[in-house]
Amino acid sequence: AARTASSVPPATSIRDLAWLYYQAELYGEATILYQQGLDLQPTSLAFRIGLANCLFKRTKYDDALPLYRQAEAEPYLETSVYQQGLCYYYLGKYDTAKTCLRRALLIDTANIGAHYNLGLTLMDLEDYPEAVRSFENAIRHSRSDIITSSYDRIGVAQYELKKTNAALAAFRRSIEENPRNSRAYYDMGVLYENLGDDRTKALECYRKVVSIEKPSD
Repeated sequence: AARTASSVPPATSIRDLAWLYYQAELYGEATILYQQGLDLQPTSLAFRIGLANCLFKRTKYDDALPLYRQAEAEPYLETSVYQQGLCYYYLGKYDTAKTCLRRALLIDTANIGAHYNLGLTLMDLEDYPEAVRSFENAIRHSRSDIITSSYDRIGVAQYELKKTNAALAAFRRSIEENPRNSRAYYDMGVLYENLGDDRTKALECYRKVVSIEKPSD
């Protein structure tokens, strides 16, 4: 027999509605519903991870962290560990973020986001050689937008390591991947400007940034 609306369990209705609110980026409303669902089913990992994701989207990282820790079980193990890494990163706790992101990569070595965000974390820790390796791993597993950004970040890391030619090569590769990557042009302009004898090239890069970012008529 077909299931009627009245026979749908309240928790199921709450979960489905919460998901719709979340998809619509109405995170406050989704938060309320996921909390109601968790009150009904305190052991539900689905409600716990859903509530944690809402809090994360609302930048309430301290509140999201314990929920992610409590959701460390299949099928949410990788997500919960990875999201903990992001929370710690945004809280400025880079050493702990590094540990969590590496744990996520032990679970899934092809996690593009974990490779990329580990690279960002290592940049903040000024471990530029390891950051380069992380961005290169992101590129190997990656989609186009991550490739573009990873090459740009490799350029910055190589610049910090005083490897000017390697930095320029990375910025150029980023621009090859996306000719409208204003960030790579800007970073390359900064490099040329700091070289001292390449101010003309720096100005060309900055003009390109302005051209790309200029609102269309």
